[in-house]
Amino acid sequence: MRATDDPGEPRYTLLETIREFGLAALAAEGEDAIAAQAHASYALRLAERGEAGLLGPEFNEWRPLLLLEVDNFRAAHAWFRSQHDIESALRLLTALKELWWLSGDNVALRRDLTSGLAAAGGIDPTVHCRALILTAELEVAFGALDDAERLANHALAVARQCGYLPGIAHAIEKVGLILEHRGRVDDARDPLLDARELLLDAAKRHRDLGDRHRLGRTLCRLAMLGGLNNFARTNDEADLAHRTRLCEEALSLFQIGGHVLAMGKALVGLSFLALVRRDLAAADSFARESLALRWEHHNSWEIAESLGLLARIANAAGDPLRALRAIGAWSAHYEMIGTGVTGYYLAVYQSVVDASRDALGAAALDEALAAGRMLPLADTVAELLAQPPMTETTTAVERIPKVEHPLSPRELEVLRLVAAGGTNASIAGVLFLSPATVKRHVTNILAKLDVSTRADAIAYAYRTGLAGVDR
Repeated sequence: MRATDDPGEPRYTLLETIREFGLAALAAEGEDAIAAQAHASYALRLAERGEAGLLGPEFNEWRPLLLLEVDNFRAAHAWFRSQHDIESALRLLTALKELWWLSGDNVALRRDLTSGLAAAGGIDPTVHCRALILTAELEVAFGALDDAERLANHALAVARQCGYLPGIAHAIEKVGLILEHRGRVDDARDPLLDARELLLDAAKRHRDLGDRHRLGRTLCRLAMLGGLNNFARTNDEADLAHRTRLCEEALSLFQIGGHVLAMGKALVGLSFLALVRRDLAAADSFARESLALRWEHHNSWEIAESLGLLARIANAAGDPLRALRAIGAWSAHYEMIGTGVTGYYLAVYQSVVDASRDALGAAALDEALAAGRMLPLADTVAELLAQPPMTETTTAVERIPKVEHPLSPRELEVLRLVAAGGTNASIAGVLFLSPATVKRHVTNILAKLDVSTRADAIAYAYRTGLAGVDR
């Protein structure tokens, strides 16, 4: 038996040979199934206790605890499925919903939920409803709106049949969300009107049930209903003010309930509405706050939303290079977590790329986009958060502060290309140098800036403005 280095309470692991011997001994005594059932039952109880913990003020305590148990949760799910205990398997998956969203492991979750629902006859209707709703959410994420709508309506029917009020409210919310996505993708007004009525109904039900978390989420959906294309056709200041109040109420609800993860959604909503008003300083501030919050809490799924919004803000501010690096990282992140850029999110991606193409031309666009895709996510986040804040009147050039630096003109050229994501080989091709010469320049840059890594140099370049303007 070996102690692990995990923080918190002591944890122990067995050498694999001893573990295999122990399992064989249990099997020989006919006790292997008893032990496996006890283990799975413990894992399910822990998951259901942790469900509320991840949504409330104890998030920072529950997240690391549950992450340590992921292998145990997967083993428990496999045991329930082997015993045809579909109800317990689905209870486990739905209880851990927030953990799966955080980890970005949505391909496996989608597969397991779909398989479980296919065999879900005769289970508790509340469990069935919750699993249908979660699967519908995943289908929206994967761009399968027809499947999502079918599942959400099925969940609504199940919830109504058994009188499960939280399920009715949540299912109505999901149907509204799906119709909103249809309206955005098709740029159609009728689905958006239907979505609004459903989301208003869901908000009232959540409010009556005292569910601050779901109420806040629904208010954010109402505030951003229709996307930027919808707002481009209107200039209704009263409507914008009303939508802003919805986001402010949502943020207050999340703060009161300690819903740390959900706060990022309200901040995105406030940023979105500031962008509609062309208040780029406020839009940038709220978007970066949402990114910092989501990065701090390892919210792998929703980080991409903040990146996409920052890209649109950068385009609006006349900074296409920054927009492309953000949207490149955004698309690469969606691909990494298995969904790809689909549906409405594909339209967002394309709008950023199209606007940047007009400003840069095809060749520079492809290079900047590729640089964003290749840059590690941690470096992208650090780069965006290190940018100087926008002011009410700044343009892309005005945002870059004057700074004294010790670099030669050639070293400054190299630093900018490094900041754009270039490798030594690609920089050599652009500047007609040898890779060895570029490597020597990079070494000199690190020494002169008193930093130790390329990532540190990139952060310095963006923080000081050396990444984009001649000095």
